[in-house]
Amino acid sequence: MKKTKKTLANNEKIKLYTESSWGWGKADVGSLYSTFIQPFTDVAQTAVAAGLEVGNQAYGLFKTMLGGVLASVIPFIDVEYEEIHRETQARTDSIKSKFKDVFDRTDNVLKDNHFKTLLFLVNPGAAIVSSSEKIATKAKKAIEKAPGVATDSIKATWDTAKKAHKQSLDALAGKFLSENQRLNEDTDSEKFIKNINDSKLADEMKKEAIEIIKTRLKGYFNTVDKIDNAKNVDELQKILKFNKKVLIQHDDIKSQEDKEEIEIQVIDDATEQVKNSILGALENEKKSFSNAGFDVSEIIKLYDQAINTVKSI
Repeated sequence: MKKTKKTLANNEKIKLYTESSWGWGKADVGSLYSTFIQPFTDVAQTAVAAGLEVGNQAYGLFKTMLGGVLASVIPFIDVEYEEIHRETQARTDSIKSKFKDVFDRTDNVLKDNHFKTLLFLVNPGAAIVSSSEKIATKAKKAIEKAPGVATDSIKATWDTAKKAHKQSLDALAGKFLSENQRLNEDTDSEKFIKNINDSKLADEMKKEAIEIIKTRLKGYFNTVDKIDNAKNVDELQKILKFNKKVLIQHDDIKSQEDKEEIEIQVIDDATEQVKNSILGALENEKKSFSNAGFDVSEIIKLYDQAINTVKSI
């Protein structure tokens, strides 16, 4: 059966996942329920306004069916997201193992977070400079707080912080650069970043990261595609796993024409709800990458392509 989109579900982009300062975290599903699922009566009324022309008996069953179907959307998406996250985590763990000698030297804050790992892999030069600058700041603050440090010892404090900064950079840069490419007093950060990112190791790491992100984005697309490709309510039930009473309610519709019209409508509404939640997740993750503080334009381009693809469904 060919479906015709009516776009009846709530079109607000719901964000089931919100970005944390360094990555992705699950939002509170309970607090989202009332906003993610448009009240069933309102959805049904919208369907009528959009041209769903069925008899009173069929309309009553439609409202009940739609409630049961939409109630299954959040649990379905929750499971899909967890699987996407597990896949990303497994692949980033594998990459960290592959480049173990590099990651063993990274700042501890980079470990056990696949979002930061991907940022590092895509732009290691900028990530190293950013990380080492944090180390320098920490060193300065630690010295200032140490007992017996006079207020006139700022220069000595900064000299020590810069030394910590230089040591941090050298430790990681040695994995990417030859000795004559290392940072010295005359080397600016931009040149240093470029030297690292132009290295063979950085190129290999970047390719690995891009493939991980492409797989992640494909997982999001597949989540929507599963619902969109459902040919009937029986297939939809197998995907969303809503109560089979919905199937009985559908069978109880007396008019075959009404039955077919409602089947199309229910699948369209379920697709729209899933689609909107996925778009919310994609927008959030794109924003997290955009806030990295250095160039990750290739990742942003991939997210823009994914968002446009999902919107076209």
